[in-house]
Amino acid sequence: MASVYNFKASLSGKAWSATGFGDKADGIEVSGDSEIEFTVALKAAVSEKEPGYLRVDKTLITPKRAYYCLMVGGAVASGGGGGGGGGC
Repeated sequence: MASVYNFKASLSGKAWSATGFGDKADGIEVSGDSEIEFTVALKAAVSEKEPGYLRVDKTLITPKRAYYCLMVGGAVASGGGGGGGGGC
């Protein structure tokens, strides 16, 4: 079963910052001077709590606000159909 970590992110200038919410991510705060640096920091923060295969989904709400969902573990869909595990 996959674990899901949810984050509300905002952009200020070129720097992104996020606060986790929900059971798993509550209290995690992450920031980065660029989107790439921010994404790496976000992955590192979740991997520190729970290592494993990590999938990142980003939904842009406005140009300066986004929702990030990181899923650790779960099944990976392969050829021939069949579904993966839960999702974001």
